[in-house]
Amino acid sequence: MPRNLQFAYLPLDDRPVNLDAVRMLADIAGIELLLPPAELLGCFTEPGDVSALAGWVASLPRSASRLIVSLDMLCHGGLLASRLPPSSESGDAPPSVAGLLALKELRKQRSDLTLFAFGVLMRSSISVVRKADLEHWKRVQEVATSPGVTPENLAGQLRKAGVPTAVAAGFAAARKRNQAIHLQAIELASSGVIDYLLFCQEDAAEEGIHRHEQDELADRIEQAGLEKRASIQPGTDEAGMLLLARAALNECSIGLAVRPYFGPGGQGAVPLYEDRSIAESLLLKLDTLDARRGFGTPLYLHVLDEPPRDLFLLDKEGIPLEGYLGISPEVESGWAVADLSQVNGADPGFMDALFERVPPFTLASFSAWNTASNSLGTLLAHRAVFEVGLGRLPARDLAEAHLSFLATRYADDYVYQSLVRGVLISRAQEAGLSVFDLGDQGWARFN
Repeated sequence: MPRNLQFAYLPLDDRPVNLDAVRMLADIAGIELLLPPAELLGCFTEPGDVSALAGWVASLPRSASRLIVSLDMLCHGGLLASRLPPSSESGDAPPSVAGLLALKELRKQRSDLTLFAFGVLMRSSISVVRKADLEHWKRVQEVATSPGVTPENLAGQLRKAGVPTAVAAGFAAARKRNQAIHLQAIELASSGVIDYLLFCQEDAAEEGIHRHEQDELADRIEQAGLEKRASIQPGTDEAGMLLLARAALNECSIGLAVRPYFGPGGQGAVPLYEDRSIAESLLLKLDTLDARRGFGTPLYLHVLDEPPRDLFLLDKEGIPLEGYLGISPEVESGWAVADLSQVNGADPGFMDALFERVPPFTLASFSAWNTASNSLGTLLAHRAVFEVGLGRLPARDLAEAHLSFLATRYADDYVYQSLVRGVLISRAQEAGLSVFDLGDQGWARFN
């Protein structure tokens, strides 16, 4: 019988993709996943309890062989909290620094523990948690993705564009603080505290302020000789899944191999909200998994040669894109498929064509949510943990865990995001409700 495996995981936040999806992948691999108490993680705009979470990290049981930790949760209280400006509270050490100190102390106590950490390079704009934020979001986005913007002139350029002083200063200060945390994380990796470090670039463009931050981090990584133990890549919410998969593969000495095939848009297509091509992102994620390419599970990455769109911004049920018919290879049972033709959902036309060709639950994996890198990371992580599960679980248990994850992807990525969400948005707007905060009246109406 395979030995019992126990990993610990501190998620980016409590959203299903960062919490439930990682837990489901652990089930596929036959791994027990230790999680902090739910009340410590916060919810939406309420940040997690960083002091209590540092205590949770410090008290991990000896039975946990690996820890996967979100630096944004540990240092700031989650993704949304990481975008807020630094607090002016005084003290011996700000919470962000205290989180890193907790990792150093943990390493002193647990030299046997393998520690993977991931941090998010801040997106190119502010959070939108209410309708009033939208106009500021657009202006900040325009400035932050312009070629001439630098960390030194960012706040000034934002003010010139009409962004309120407080918003401009807070956005610039948050980026500066987060960059400092990431540089310290590289030092922790160099000193052996962190075994593998993943930096994820949240929503961005090919140019902008994030390029300066990426270049500085890349230089430090090279100087420290960490090229094999650190990575900078597009994405964010797939990071927990990727590192769980890496940990499972490494722990069980199992390799992953894939054969990628691309749609008519080709491997050079640059997805919406990302700063490099699909092929580059794929290679970076394969490297994170220590995976090989050229043989193994066939992947079909559906990308078109027309500009991608954001289904969420359509505010209505998804409309099939042109050119989806007759373009995929002979996809068969056992293939892994990602629809990268658009953002925030699958193309209904492609899904119709896919399901006419292949019974849905015979695919090895499927993903089509949020950005291309989110989908790529999910697809690869699913395949990786399945390979681990083959040697650890009875066939019936493995099939049940695998099909449960696959069904969740169809339900969320296609049925909800492509077909249901747009209808709900339209109905909410017709009723005069905000999609950012339905309020008690809205919840009663839609529940």
